[in-house]
Amino acid sequence: MIKKLILLLFFTSAAFGYMPPITIYANASSNFEMRTPATSGETINGQDADGTKEYLITNGDVVICRCVSATGWICTSFKSTDGDARAVTPD
Repeated sequence: MIKKLILLLFFTSAAFGYMPPITIYANASSNFEMRTPATSGETINGQDADGTKEYLITNGDVVICRCVSATGWICTSFKSTDGDARAVTPD
């Protein structure tokens, strides 16, 4: 089974603070998911998202991810239809 997903990069603590936000323009044929590297201990919106939990990206949305610590990302999705921002909790 082929699964559509984005894998966020793993950074050392030296990279924290120097990483610009990552912007994702979701233009796929369907929704897909984003996760962190397996066993990295990195989180998305406070949840370990290494495959047991994943961040859902809805097709057509714009997602902005910011590296906020050596092991943490904050991601926000913006609906393409009305621009409303929402945080998605990985599940």
